[in-house]
Amino acid sequence: MKSILPFRLKLSGKDEFRGLHAISTSFRFQGFLRLEGHVLTIEWGGVAQVQNVGALSIRDDRLALPDECITVPVSHLYRATLAGGWWRPRLALQASELGALAVVPSEEHGTVQFWYARGDRTVALAMAAALSDAIATT
Repeated sequence: MKSILPFRLKLSGKDEFRGLHAISTSFRFQGFLRLEGHVLTIEWGGVAQVQNVGALSIRDDRLALPDECITVPVSHLYRATLAGGWWRPRLALQASELGALAVVPSEEHGTVQFWYARGDRTVALAMAAALSDAIATT
């Protein structure tokens, strides 16, 4: 079975102050989860928005971040659950091996939250069920 779920990753920005300059950086990531048999492929790309505010100037830059892709054997996953209900829908994916998802932006303690659009709820339900079934059989 092949399932594809579009997602967004939420990552905290950062603010720095250097003398009279304030630099604010925010990130936007989006991508796809693809399950094929017992292998999960995670693809994502994004942009960084950098705002540099000085005493006499304001500069706004948008930087493209490189596209990334990893494949994770389902045997390296512990759990896939839907969370957030109607208002904040997301698929929470927890690794059984701490480093399995470490390169994915927003990964925290082996868990990544994949935020999806409400219109993709049916796909997310199917993805969570397929992942749970694959995890249970490995």
